[in-house]
Amino acid sequence: MRFQGKCLLGVLLTLSAASLPVGAQAAPARVRVSAGVMAGQILSKVDPVYPADAKAEHLSGAVVLYAIVSDEGKVKDLSVVSGPEKLRQASLDAVRQWIYKPFQLNGKPVEVETMVTVMFSLSK
Repeated sequence: MRFQGKCLLGVLLTLSAASLPVGAQAAPARVRVSAGVMAGQILSKVDPVYPADAKAEHLSGAVVLYAIVSDEGKVKDLSVVSGPEKLRQASLDAVRQWIYKPFQLNGKPVEVETMVTVMFSLSK
């Protein structure tokens, strides 16, 4: 019985490999790219509006977001990783409007997951 199970696994592996041309690899649906690299890909950036209540409290800090950028360069999905509660929505509202140069892998645009940090500070 064990021999048949191993044989079936071998057939499945062979079939999946046979569907690709020789030497080709399947392009990943999404790649992880560092925040620094993606910062250089920004074409259009909207600054966040400092919330009035946070400004009145002299609240500053960084909001870290997890972003998925489509293969067209648009922010597709966005969620908060960390940061002051009163600054989070302003960060989300701004970054949702950012446009990136489509990230390319092997000459083809791919979807990207990355981190975005939005800094809030009050000048004195």
